[in-house]
Amino acid sequence: MLVFVARAYDWNVRSRFLLWLLLAGCTNSPHSLAFLANRQLLLIADFDPPSPQPPAIAAFLQFDLPSGSCPTLSISADLDGVLFADAPNGTGRTASGCQLAYYLTTSPPPAADESTLRFSDASGVAFLSGTRILERRALAASVPNAATIHAGDVIDFVWSTETDTVTSVGGAFISGSTKQDVSADVTGTTAHVVVPPLGAGDWQLSMSALADAAITNCTGAAACSVQVSGRGSVAVTISP
Repeated sequence: MLVFVARAYDWNVRSRFLLWLLLAGCTNSPHSLAFLANRQLLLIADFDPPSPQPPAIAAFLQFDLPSGSCPTLSISADLDGVLFADAPNGTGRTASGCQLAYYLTTSPPPAADESTLRFSDASGVAFLSGTRILERRALAASVPNAATIHAGDVIDFVWSTETDTVTSVGGAFISGSTKQDVSADVTGTTAHVVVPPLGAGDWQLSMSALADAAITNCTGAAACSVQVSGRGSVAVTISP
């Protein structure tokens, strides 16, 4: 505790010094949510990852901090009222600032037309709302299992949630130890895969996609995004 002896100083000098102390304690140093610069909110959801990975929902709060150590913050995160746990391995410096990471350790809330991710502490709240965030995503093939196909044929994979914006699609034809990577052209929520020249026989075409869910509200942040993933596969026979 600092003790100031009034007799030693002229009142004007002391008042200026005390005012300086007060202002120094109230500058926008990033020690609470309200003072974090250029806040960015991100939710990542993957309900059907490749085995043996479990389904995952993670949340991230990023902010600018050009230099120095990231501050210790006490900010909570919840999705439709279900609290996230802190994820220390994902928390720390980024290229331009700092990141707080969280992950869901309990069952997610039920799927809804709109869901809200919220970050909060005593200084305020920042949140995003998005369309059908908690809906499981998938890719559905335009041909049935065991269909016979040929090189040059086009197989379509339709994304399950039409309100999303599909950002990337990729996959591979697999037969035993042989794997042939393929890309896809995307039109709206449909990915078009051209069958490459392959050996005759049975193949599994497995595809995965990333998409951005539609954001309906972004409050208390400079940017908000929700990234979702989904997969689909179909067994086919390549005809010579």
